[in-house]
Amino acid sequence: MQITSESAISAHSTQGVGAPSSSMLDRGLGKDAFLKLLVAQLKNQNPLNPLQGTDFIAQTAQFTSLEQLQQINASLAQLTAASAGTDRTSLDAVLASAYIGKVVTANGTIIELGGGDPGTLRYDLPSAATVTIQVSDLQGNSVRTLHLGSQPAGQGAVAFDGLGDDGRLLPSGRYLYKVTAVDSFGESVAGADTASGVVTGITFEGTQPFLLINGSLVPLNAVAQVSLPSQG
Repeated sequence: MQITSESAISAHSTQGVGAPSSSMLDRGLGKDAFLKLLVAQLKNQNPLNPLQGTDFIAQTAQFTSLEQLQQINASLAQLTAASAGTDRTSLDAVLASAYIGKVVTANGTIIELGGGDPGTLRYDLPSAATVTIQVSDLQGNSVRTLHLGSQPAGQGAVAFDGLGDDGRLLPSGRYLYKVTAVDSFGESVAGADTASGVVTGITFEGTQPFLLINGSLVPLNAVAQVSLPSQG
């Protein structure tokens, strides 16, 4: 026996339990309405042809599934609210702290400029490549592009004079640099990075978390690979 909207509502009305409104049907049956219809059906079943045990079990399973789906929806709503609400900073802190003790490889490292002091931009190449380094402010605006030309595989470094593309000294503060490497065919070289090592801590710039790797700061969105120390 199956519960259809028409038969269930008819049985419901006959016993005076109270039929669901059209708006309820438009939204779909809720848990309480489903349970009332099931009880009404049991009260009004034909004594000469009672509800089969298998049908009752199937309908009970439907009720259980409905209740579980409602619980899942409630949990998802709470998680969404936590992600979009004032707990965002706490959520980022939890995510960042999960990297502590892990070996992280990243393409994106913070450099701090101040008082005209030059900085050093470090990178690592898996193979020889033509290298470009992009320097941006923490809002994502590009301030300087350095074309280093062909560079050998392995670790490399270049002194940064702290000037923008317009030749003016950049304001003191933190900036982010990334490395881009292409081979002799102009294809991107995978695995080029600006930092690699064990994450020993986290720090925040406003609400944005940064990982601490070998004394350098790395934003979460620059992480390219994560492994356990025994696998690093």
